[in-house]
Amino acid sequence: MNFLNPHSLARPAALPGCPASAGLGQAVRQLACTLDLLADCLDVNMLQVAEQDGGVGGNLPDIANMFGGVGLGAMPSGPTSPSLRSSSAGCAGNRAEAAAAAVDLASGYNGQASSSLKGRLPGFTAPGGSTNNCAAFVSACLEATGALPKGGGSASVSELRQKLVQQGWKKVSAQQAPKGSVWMTRPGQGSHTELVAAPGGKVIGSNNTRPGFQQISFGQKHDSSGEFYAPPGAA
Repeated sequence: MNFLNPHSLARPAALPGCPASAGLGQAVRQLACTLDLLADCLDVNMLQVAEQDGGVGGNLPDIANMFGGVGLGAMPSGPTSPSLRSSSAGCAGNRAEAAAAAVDLASGYNGQASSSLKGRLPGFTAPGGSTNNCAAFVSACLEATGALPKGGGSASVSELRQKLVQQGWKKVSAQQAPKGSVWMTRPGQGSHTELVAAPGGKVIGSNNTRPGFQQISFGQKHDSSGEFYAPPGAA
């Protein structure tokens, strides 16, 4: 069986989003990446079936979670629910497109208290209670659409920065930051982060609208206000 033959694994064709392999060790990593992309595709296809059936999730099995992905059982339901995972983002490994989809997801919660999203936004636990949920909100949106792997975000702004850099996100200017980029305060100058909703610094995130209370809202950021990180694959 060629699948188990080490010689057949020496130079497998790379799928979009996976690096080409050059040896058995690389081939194993290639295979793991391929399986992850296939799990994303399965997640997307199951979501499309569910939507055609008149609802999201329902009684469909949570197959994607078997592969460590975002399962249908965790998806929000109802006519106003934001969509999770664009069909091309997961299958093609296009992290930039998945990051842009995270903004669409976040926008669906505009005007709502961040604490009320616990149990409704997949992966979001409102760790800060009624406040201090900015990094958790950004991370949950990016993970839900596949822009970050499960567990690839953080409720800590400083830790989220480290994880973004480790996963290939690049620091850019406000004008260069596409939809789906991440804005955050510079180290030592506060602790806040939001998603870039449009080039030029328009952002959306969990913001303090009054003392001790955060809700999802849009705003505007500039290069002087912090740092912008663009996702891998961004133009």
